[in-house]
Formats: sequence, C-alpha cells, structure tokens
Amino acid sequence: MRPTKLLYVSLLPFFCLTACGETQPKQSVLSSEDSIASEEGGLPLWEETDCFSYHFSNQSKDTMPIGAWCSPVGDYITDAQYALLKESGLNAIYGLYETWTGNSNQVIQSMGCAAKQGVSYLVRDQEVVLTADDGAEAFQTRMEHYANRDSFAGVLCRDEPGMNSFDVLGKARKMFTRYYPDALFYVNLFPNYASSVQLENANTAEPTREVTYEEYVDTYLAKVQPDMISYDYYPFNNKHQIADSYFENLSLIAKKAHQYKIPFWPFIQADEFGGSSRIPTKQEMMWQVNTSLLFGAKGIQYFCYFTPTEFSAKGYGGNFISATGQKTEIYDYAKGINAQIACMDEALMRSTLVAKMMYGASVAKLPESEVEAMLTSWRELKSVSTNDDLLIGCFDSDGKSLLFVMNNSLEDKADATLNFTTEIEANLYRTTKEEIKGNSYALSLEAGDAALIEITNYQKGRR
Repeated sequence: MRPTKLLYVSLLPFFCLTACGETQPKQSVLSSEDSIASEEGGLPLWEETDCFSYHFSNQSKDTMPIGAWCSPVGDYITDAQYALLKESGLNAIYGLYETWTGNSNQVIQSMGCAAKQGVSYLVRDQEVVLTADDGAEAFQTRMEHYANRDSFAGVLCRDEPGMNSFDVLGKARKMFTRYYPDALFYVNLFPNYASSVQLENANTAEPTREVTYEEYVDTYLAKVQPDMISYDYYPFNNKHQIADSYFENLSLIAKKAHQYKIPFWPFIQADEFGGSSRIPTKQEMMWQVNTSLLFGAKGIQYFCYFTPTEFSAKGYGGNFISATGQKTEIYDYAKGINAQIACMDEALMRSTLVAKMMYGASVAKLPESEVEAMLTSWRELKSVSTNDDLLIGCFDSDGKSLLFVMNNSLEDKADATLNFTTEIEANLYRTTKEEIKGNSYALSLEAGDAALIEITNYQKGRR
C-alpha cells in the first residue's frame, strides 16, 4: 500500500493499442441462437458461470468491501472521526500506526470506534506471522486479545512482501485459517512496476535472478493460498499522464483471480506522494474505480483515508482526511463514488465477468490479448450505437445478464444507445436503482462514470 517508487521501465510488448488507437471488436460467439431455448417463451436461458467473492464476517455477504489505508491516528481516534469515515461510504479501515506490539491501547480504542459505526477493522499485526512459528498456543494467546471484538475483520500481516517471505506467510496463513476461518489473513502485493529486487526480496541490494511479475503473483497464490488478491497500482504521475502498464496489471490480476477462483481488490490512488505522482481529479478517481469493477473486482480500497504522519510535508497532498482531521475534496469525490458502488454492489457481488466490449479509443493502453478478445455483441445485447469512448463489461449472475457500461474518457461526456435482440426488462443502477424496459436504451455518462444494467426478464420460462 505504501507508494512504491514508480519505475517506468520498458516492459514486454504486451500492448498494441495506443492511447488514441481505434478498436474493431469482433462479433460475439455468444449470440442468442447459442443459448438454451426457453420452454415457455421469454428471453433465452444462458449458461451459468461460477461466482466467487469475499465479504467481511461482520458485513452482509452481498456488501462489497470498500476499505482504505490508513485509519485515524493518535488524538484523532475518536467517535466523531469514525462517524466521518462511515459517512464517506467506507465499510472497512486498516490500521497503520496503531500496531498491536507498539500501540495496543490505540488498537482497542480504534476497534471500539469502528464497532460503533458498523465498520470492519483490520488490525496491523505483522508479528502474528512470526508467532505462528512458536506454536498454536502462542499464536492464539496473541490473537485472543483482539480477535473477539465486534469490529475485528482480520489481520494486516504484510504489505508488499518479496517472494522470499511467501513460505513463512503460507505457514502462518494455515494456522490463522485453522483457528480464525472467518477472519481475513490480509497481504497486499506489489504492482508490476516494482523492481526485480523488490519482487524477489525487498531487503537485498541485487536480485539473484530476474523475476517476472507473473511469477511473483503465481508463487504467492500457490504458496499462501489467500482468500483474495490485494494489490496496489498508482497510475497518475506528476507529468499528468497515466502509467502505461495500468491495464496490464489489472488484466493479469483479474486473470489470476479467475484462475484461482478468488476475488481481487485493487487500491485506488487518492493522493500524491513524494513528487512522483499527483492528486487525482474526481473523473480520474471514478475511472480507476470503474475500470476495476469492469474487470471484475469484488472489492475497492483507497490509498489513503487519513493522511499519514509522514505525509504531512509538502508534496503529499490529497487523502480523504487531512493531517489535522479535516475533510478534503477527495473525501467528497469518494463519498459519491462509494454511494454508487453501494447501490450496485449486491448485483456485482453475485456476478462473474464473462466478456468485454470496447468502442472508440482508450485513455490508457490495453493489452493486445484484451483488444483481440473484445466483442461487439453478447447475449441480449445485439449492438451499441456510439461515437464515443466506451468499455462494457459483460457479466453473468446465475444465468442472468448484466452490462457494466463505462465512459472510458477522462474529459468528455459519452452517449450510447444499447440495442437488444428483443424487449428487455432491467434494473438500472447508478446512484439509485430504477426499472427500465424496451428494445433499446439510451445512456449518457460523464467522464469516467459508469452504469450497471441488470436484465431481469431472463427468468421467463426458467422455473
């Protein structure tokens, strides 16, 4: 979660679409003729896909985790500050300075404030990993101090570990899961612009060999076997550009999550740090969140909520809450975004990404494999009429079709008409839920914004 120094190095030629390139998507191989015929009329019946998600044990199973690092610090660990946190739309917060070894009283104080607001709390206790080596009794003795409290959702065990620590993490996770199966053993991974030294071993000066990012992720998943994949990537640099490998990282993590049948949670850049990045605009924050959801993310995390102490110096602006406990513009941006996530999270948590569509240009490069797989029709969606830049995620939910339609521009409004094979009835999710119907639907989206269409008359004749 801590900002890794951006290393804009040349990567493998994974991309072919430039930021201003046009795409020519191919026709879907999943047309209405390929569906299972409905015996009693109505829309076709579609093949169901596996669905996988993770929810905090003290939250509803259909509540998408919306978390952030870091929690209010020091004198700001108050009920009033946690009420602001809840109001922002976060349902989880991660400890930073209040570690169990160094500030156990502040951990308990923070957990109490979180419990009053119904917010899940991740305890920062990296030493719990080492305690696992001392045996079950020592492990449980340490955990029992905080694991039975109402707001407890898991332990933040490692941030951006190197591969050399995966064996230890895997052993600790097995013990953790044995005694606390409903809690999250939380580890956050490096982004793909981390150096080979960092990926292999963050404590050495030189790598012993070249490590690829895919090897790093695969090794982590095989050895640690986590409940979900968390990773950070901060795309907006101080040159007002988007880092080239943003979609490459997102695409790879989404692919691995699908392969291992676990969800993934990306971090959203909400500040600037050290002169290598900048404070994102409202549109850029929406764009980060919506591209993540479109690729199938089942959780959203922000960096940062409360301004860390070391970020108080010049060059570390943004965050939801300033170092003096005041709301910022970022707070207001995120509050609106989180309200939209909360409106549609039940539908997204129960669905699985199946395909994607793209129209116009992309503000960031897409992997060649993603571009080649883009469709122009899918299930009930026959075609899309637009002159603007769109990405569409096609989701299945127990045989039901959902369309996540996103404006892939950071500056311009997008208009599109979705044309269907027959009359559909659907729920439209934006900041509110409304019912729509018809053979087509016209949609207008602000820069970076998105809407979810959930087709509801798919069940006619199904049961």
